[in-house]
Amino acid sequence: MNQSQGGPQKSFQERIQRINAQHEEAAPPQGASASRRKRAAPEDKPKLPVVPFLIAAVLAAACVLIGSILAFHMKAITPNARNLFENSAAVLGPFGLAGLFLGVLMIGFGMRDKPHVLGIVAGAGVMYFAEPYLAYLLPDLWSGFYTPQHLENMLMRTGLVTPLGH
Repeated sequence: MNQSQGGPQKSFQERIQRINAQHEEAAPPQGASASRRKRAAPEDKPKLPVVPFLIAAVLAAACVLIGSILAFHMKAITPNARNLFENSAAVLGPFGLAGLFLGVLMIGFGMRDKPHVLGIVAGAGVMYFAEPYLAYLLPDLWSGFYTPQHLENMLMRTGLVTPLGH
């Protein structure tokens, strides 16, 4: 390797000049930046989809009502060692049956996302607390679901009807 005295130094300087030339071509002019950063626009909060929420709420309310009705009618049936469904329903009670139906609703129908779960919680809670008031407003319909005496007891427990009937 027979190089002159400035050989490696010269090639190094040439490379630096090429790199600087490339940077100058790519660099924006001084004072005015070609690619300024833009401020991010404030994002809107994602809104709760109304339709899935309402569908889940109505289905959950129906599950709670059906669980309550089934549990009431299963109490009237005498226990039978051969009928597993009736025995299980009697043991679970209205909350267990409603929970079972709501589990099927969530897992079986794929209602596990946020709007559906919120709708299920809201619908189940509303039906649990609103059932006596619905029974008070629609006594003929509710006497078809339950016995008239159970309906009267339900209304007395919530204070909608007094024991004297006033």
